[in-house]
Parts: sequence; structure tokens; C-alpha cells
Amino acid sequence: MKKLFLMMILSSSAVFAALPPFYQSSKEIMAILSSEELHNALGSGEIIQKITRNSRGYTVISGRYCIEVDVEYIPREMIGPVAFDLHFHDPVPLQRGFSTKR
Repeated sequence: MKKLFLMMILSSSAVFAALPPFYQSSKEIMAILSSEELHNALGSGEIIQKITRNSRGYTVISGRYCIEVDVEYIPREMIGPVAFDLHFHDPVPLQRGFSTKR
């Protein structure tokens, strides 16, 4: 009976067996940072200052730009880490104003 139950679970159409959240997000961030799309959008002269998680993926902030990166998770037929595609939005120039706070 246990074997039958296990076989039914493993043969389901779309199986997700994600990495623990730390490793999954690390994999996603490394894919973003090594992406040619990010390099083409920002240029090699930009320093990445901040990467934050949002509801659709990540926000990457450099010295002069902000770029949204959507993460699309892809269902798989077999057990393993969750596959994903990255979708880069156009970079938006940051508005830098003068601050009176010191």
C-alpha cells in the first residue's frame, strides 16, 4: 500500500521539489547577477548596491538605475530544484535629490 501511494505521488503531472528557500533564492540571485541581460541593461560601469525580493521577483538597484526582474517558476515533470526563467524590465533612472539630513 505504501509503495502504491508513493508511486501515485511520483507519477503526478507537475511535481515541485524546491530547494530550501535560502538556496533557491541564492540560485535566483546568482542567475540574475550572471545574466547578460543585466549587464546589457546596466553596463559594466554600474555597481550593484542592493537586491531586494518583491512579489514578482527581485529589484536590483545600482548607482544610477533600478531594474525589476520577474521570476517565472516552471513546473517540472520530475523531482528536483524548481526551474525558473528571468524576465528583465527596462532600467529606470533613479531620481537623486538633495537631502537635508546628515
